[in-house]
Amino acid sequence: MVRTEGMRSLCIGLGPSLVRATLATASQFVSYDMLKARMLRYGYEDSVGVHFAASFAAGLVATTVCSPADVVKSRVMAAIKLQDTGTHLVRVPRVWETVWTVYRAEGVRAFFKGWVPSYVRLCPQLVITFIIYEKLRKSYYAHYQ
Repeated sequence: MVRTEGMRSLCIGLGPSLVRATLATASQFVSYDMLKARMLRYGYEDSVGVHFAASFAAGLVATTVCSPADVVKSRVMAAIKLQDTGTHLVRVPRVWETVWTVYRAEGVRAFFKGWVPSYVRLCPQLVITFIIYEKLRKSYYAHYQ
C-alpha cells in the first residue's frame, strides 16, 4: 500500500475516525450520567435497573450522535479517487467535500444509514460497560471512604 499509494494512504480516514471517537466517548458518558441523575432525582433507587435503563438510553444518544461521523468516515475511506500525481496514485476526498456530496445526492437521512446495526452492536456493550463501571465505582468508594 505504501509503495503504490504513498505514506499518506495509511492515514486515510484518520480525521473522521478521531471525530467519531470523541463524539462517541463524550455522548456516552454525558448522556449516561445525565439520564442516571434524572432517574435518581425522580425517586428511583440506585440499582442495576437504573444503570441498565440509563445505559440503554445512552446507547440511543451515542448511536444517533455518531452515525453521521460513521457514514462520512466510511465514504471517505471508500471513495479514493485515483489521480496520477507522478509517483503516487491517490487523492483522498476532503471531509467537507464528502459531507456536501452525500447531503446533495441523498439528503440528511443518508447520514443515518446503518443506524440500527450500529445500535445493536453498541447497546449491549454500553449496558455491560456501565453496569461494571457502577459496581467498580461503588466498591472503590466503599473501600476508600
